[in-house]
Amino acid sequence: EMSTILASIQSLIRGSEVTLGVAFSAAVAYLLGRFMLSRKDTKKLGAGDKKAEKTTLPFREYTKAELLEFDGAQKPPILVAIRGAIYDVSEKHEFYGPGGPYSAFAGRDASRLLAKMSTDAAEADKGMDDLTADDIKSLDEWESFYKGRYTVVGRLLP
Repeated sequence: EMSTILASIQSLIRGSEVTLGVAFSAAVAYLLGRFMLSRKDTKKLGAGDKKAEKTTLPFREYTKAELLEFDGAQKPPILVAIRGAIYDVSEKHEFYGPGGPYSAFAGRDASRLLAKMSTDAAEADKGMDDLTADDIKSLDEWESFYKGRYTVVGRLLP
């Protein structure tokens, strides 16, 4: 395809129908357009698969203290635990990172927060014994969302 474009440009130049500068500009515009289109197609492919950007973290077990280090402020990966499974949510730094609307989840077991639909970090450590049936249903739905969107990178130790 590129050789056809170049041949067309060469014939135009030989025929004195356009200047060399215009031909060069056309070739650059074509290549730039192809590059941008290929990037757009790649993004579209990744948009359907939320796990397209795989984490480089090896699967491991974390204590609550170790998990707290992965809040996005202290260490680059941002991790969130739900019912013992630890998810890498780094790709959504604007949501989970410092100052983000869900930063209270980062580096913590967010099970209670999700069940209660809360972003109050102080609520996270209160346990799960007082959750209602509606809270459990909410947590089930959130857990399903995280399983479908993010990669599990570890397990939270009790």
